[in-house]
Amino acid sequence: RVLDPACGSGTFLVLYISRLRRYAEKRHLVNVLPKYILENVVGYDLNPLAVLTARTNYLLAVADLLLQSGLSNIEIPVYLADSIMVEMKNEVIGSVYLLRTATGELRVPKGVAQDGNLLRKILDEAKTCLANNCAPSDFGQKLKLYKLDPDDLKMLLELYNKLLEFERQGKDHTWLSVLRNAFAPLLKGKFDFVVGNPPWVSWENLPKQYREISKDLWEKYGLAKIKGKTGLAHINRDLAMLFLVRSFDRYLREGGKLGFIITFTAFKTQAGAGFRSFLARNSKINVIHDLVTLMPFEGAINRTGAIVVEKVCDLEKVNSGECEAISEVRKVNMSGVKNVMWNGRQVDPDTPLEEVLKMSKRYEIVMLPLLPNDPASPWMQVTPDAVNVARKIVSGNRYYKAHEGAGTSLNQVYYVKVLRRAPDGTLVITNPPESGQKKNVKQVEAKVEPDLIYPLIRGRDIKKWYAEFRDRYAIIPHNPGNASPIPEADMKARWPLTYSYLANYRRELEDRPSLKSRGRGSPFYTIYSTGTYIFAPYKVVWKRIAGAITGKAVSFASAVVEPINERPVVPDHSAILAPAETPDEAYYIAGVLNSTIARTIIASYTYELRQEANIMDFIKVPRFDPDNKLHNRIAELSRRAHELAKCIYASSKPSYCASIDAENELMKIENEIDKAVAELYGISEHELEMLRRLMAMLSGKD
Repeated sequence: RVLDPACGSGTFLVLYISRLRRYAEKRHLVNVLPKYILENVVGYDLNPLAVLTARTNYLLAVADLLLQSGLSNIEIPVYLADSIMVEMKNEVIGSVYLLRTATGELRVPKGVAQDGNLLRKILDEAKTCLANNCAPSDFGQKLKLYKLDPDDLKMLLELYNKLLEFERQGKDHTWLSVLRNAFAPLLKGKFDFVVGNPPWVSWENLPKQYREISKDLWEKYGLAKIKGKTGLAHINRDLAMLFLVRSFDRYLREGGKLGFIITFTAFKTQAGAGFRSFLARNSKINVIHDLVTLMPFEGAINRTGAIVVEKVCDLEKVNSGECEAISEVRKVNMSGVKNVMWNGRQVDPDTPLEEVLKMSKRYEIVMLPLLPNDPASPWMQVTPDAVNVARKIVSGNRYYKAHEGAGTSLNQVYYVKVLRRAPDGTLVITNPPESGQKKNVKQVEAKVEPDLIYPLIRGRDIKKWYAEFRDRYAIIPHNPGNASPIPEADMKARWPLTYSYLANYRRELEDRPSLKSRGRGSPFYTIYSTGTYIFAPYKVVWKRIAGAITGKAVSFASAVVEPINERPVVPDHSAILAPAETPDEAYYIAGVLNSTIARTIIASYTYELRQEANIMDFIKVPRFDPDNKLHNRIAELSRRAHELAKCIYASSKPSYCASIDAENELMKIENEIDKAVAELYGISEHELEMLRRLMAMLSGKD
């Protein structure tokens, strides 16, 4: 039995029917095929037009067989139904399944609805009674044969009365069909194979009512989990996660397999923590496909993956401890599941598989949690022999913490250009339009005190070993000592010009959601993402978002920023920073992070849109010791790499660049850094080569 619970126009169903036909023709079983297909190839979808299209395509696929079979009263098994849930509601007389329609609510007792055979029989009884215009009392007599709970009996009589009233009002004769469709997920039983491409819809884009009625399901399956906490707000979960888990639980038989196309980032993001935990603890994961670089969906930029899982036991047995096999399955999942990584270019969806195989390269590696036995942690893509090497980098104590750069929610007010210094020591500034700014504000020219003006670095200014200060400064009206916003009275007294400039935009600044979320009492110019780390003189910085769509963070690169004219540089929200106490410490941290060793692990577990502050939570950089020769060696090499990078990237190059081949020298320095960082983590030369090979695979450059 095969089910596509999100069948759309029926592509998977029609292809499977075609496959069945070939099988039957070879074995002379065509005579039993029509009935077999109708009983065992089923589809559900919520879109009425999709269901109509799927039924038509299904019928066309079997029409000739049906003509030859002599079967009558054919029902094409494609149903207009919500595969995730039929809405449930608790009432005084008990729990009911609820179907909302334009003419009112249709209610079915939970106990009846969950017994597929019982519900099917009762709907058949209702159909017969409606056809014969039976009185409700006659229908009630028939129901007594089923020995129903009195409350359930009362509710079913109410349902029949409503259907009978619809009939008498001439509101067509489809209501039983509507009920059969809506309850098909409860009536049709379980399947050997569940296949499909579930809807990819983020939690925040779901209708509010659907979010409310599905909330319990997210929590039931642990999908609301966020690193030991629970909650659905502010985390961009995808409906496909719930769709897969629900289909696995509700439709798959023990020993059956589920294969879904799914967003590949579910295995790497914080939003997928509960999803990964569910799969690792309750299913046997056969394979995960990384199809990101093939971009198989025409006209859509998304990160595509596919997964096949097997149900060892029903969830009830797993949760009650009755499934002995699950403990061994969990061990296998935690030790690494098969991951097929497809490297290639975007393919036309109509390209035959044989052609795609020719134009792509495939690596069979493994996926497993970054942190041992913690399936909620991001999953990394590694070769089996590199697993233990990766563990050396992510184990141990965390000494350094990274942070998001300053976030203003209205950059055009805070990001300014210094036009000149006035004779009285004040600065003449203007606020040019910012690219990507959603809300425009008036541009002015004003005088401000220099004390709250800091050089600004943005994500786009950062490259490997190099961060370029351009022509923007940031106004940061916060105390460097504790990062709290400067009180308005102090601003007016000590920095009246700066206060006057900000007051030009009081209304716009007060309308920022980020300010409102802080509650009352915060000055109108408060910046929402700041800490004392913003004012650290030395920082290691990197872009939050970098690189092409690969599903791997292969473009991660960091650089050190030092004070400019004795003013600490402030990174904006598009950059991540790790503060350091001394320049040597900063260069040491950057040296470790830019090594092939660290960059390979980072590339393996996150992707180009998620180069977040948690990188320092996972990459455990040992604390810098100024008396440690190896630490100082890494710092010296890193400093030299920064000097060489200026020769490659700076618009105004230092004089020493003229006499050297900077790119060649930098390659040699980076090789020395790799060796030094390998020594730092106790990684052998052979293991270092493993990581280099893995990085080549991940980046598609092998």
